[in-house]
Amino acid sequence: GMHIFASNPTLNEIIIEGNTSFSEGGGINLSFSEPIIKDVVIRENTSNSGGGISIWASSNPTLTNVTIINNIATWNAGGAYIISSNPTLANVLISGNMANNSHGGIYLSYSNAILTNVTISGNIANNNCGGICLSSYSNPTLTNITIVDNIGGTNQGAFFIGFACNPIIMSSIIWANTPQSIYLHGYG
Repeated sequence: GMHIFASNPTLNEIIIEGNTSFSEGGGINLSFSEPIIKDVVIRENTSNSGGGISIWASSNPTLTNVTIINNIATWNAGGAYIISSNPTLANVLISGNMANNSHGGIYLSYSNAILTNVTISGNIANNNCGGICLSSYSNPTLTNITIVDNIGGTNQGAFFIGFACNPIIMSSIIWANTPQSIYLHGYG
């Protein structure tokens, strides 16, 4: 779809649809970038990791009024794959994404994202977490988040909190996820 490297564009009122990457970011792949992404739909894209969007390598984008739906990852994070970055997401829908292996909705590692008014629903992972996974050393702030109807692998349901992760969760709903809603792992 779109590879943004060491750039800070503004993407406004666009649809990114039907793309395939054999690496990261079927819809958008960000590295060393801080774009503003507003009123964007990212749907029906496929990649190895981050079917919808991959945010890595010190990227700190701002996503506002973004819809990330029906994307597929053959390995990690059908919706959003976030590594070593600190994005801000506001009024975002992450729904109907699938990972053939791990983490259907969002995967965070070494990241301190800020999520406000984000809905993570109906995502599926054949293994591991269906909704949002905090892998390691991630300390996001989650405000008014809704995590519902996600399906994960054995013992990992919708919200996986891993090693050395200390999220702040306020005024949020975590409900009706399978096999359970919250799974704590490691020494977090």
